[in-house]
Amino acid sequence: MDVNKRKFDRKFYSFHPRWLWLGAAAALSFIVSSDGVAQEEKKEEATVIKAIADAAAKAVKAAKSGSGQSGTGANVYQRICLNCHGDKGQGNLQLRTPSIAGLPGWYVMAQLTKFKTRLRGAHEKDLTGAQMHAIALSLNEEQMKEAAAVIAKMPLHATQNTLKGDAAKGMYVYMDQCMECHRYNGSGEVAFRSGQLVGLQDWYMLGQLEKFRAGIRGTDRKDEDGLRMREIASRLRDQDLANVLAYVAQLAEQYVGELNAAADKGGK
Repeated sequence: MDVNKRKFDRKFYSFHPRWLWLGAAAALSFIVSSDGVAQEEKKEEATVIKAIADAAAKAVKAAKSGSGQSGTGANVYQRICLNCHGDKGQGNLQLRTPSIAGLPGWYVMAQLTKFKTRLRGAHEKDLTGAQMHAIALSLNEEQMKEAAAVIAKMPLHATQNTLKGDAAKGMYVYMDQCMECHRYNGSGEVAFRSGQLVGLQDWYMLGQLEKFRAGIRGTDRKDEDGLRMREIASRLRDQDLANVLAYVAQLAEQYVGELNAAADKGGK
């Protein structure tokens, strides 16, 4: 990409929340042009896209209104992140936002930095990633650190098996493909820069794995973690994905209480 164009793009994202609607419109045009999609499904998807764009635009506006606690009576999470991720960091299925409660501060900072630098959210089909790119650009370093600190102190919401995968089969996939980086209990590992899985929704993780397989995430040479995840995701079949996520839910049932207790003692 031309350097000047890249600079223009970043400025446009940063100062024009209306871009969020341009991305939404592009995604919508892709959806409604697909053959064989029922009209009701199109309307439902359009409603989702509007909700995502509205929530992201509200978050961007809040980010520009000030930083930290200065004159607002609320922290950065309450003013900005809550709009999409909920008051307890529980996420929102309609907005396609993950449960971020209890994510380690270092991981939150790493992901926000990736969104800000377009290592994430740059692909034309990654609507929610584009929204996060716009929000991250609106945050300064102080705001990012404050939000990360608040998120890390929130109790984890244990992953549930809503995809109805087979946890017994998923255990073998997890042990073979995931455990080395994400650990035996799905808590992630700072040394490998691997994310904590057991607090994320299974539908969200499925969506991210599908993005890795499709090249929507993890294609930038500077994103070493993403490249590694794309390679792993490409080895897995559809049923493997559902099964391994069922096993993550099983790990969550077993270990979330322990992880929350460790966090209360300053473990994070």
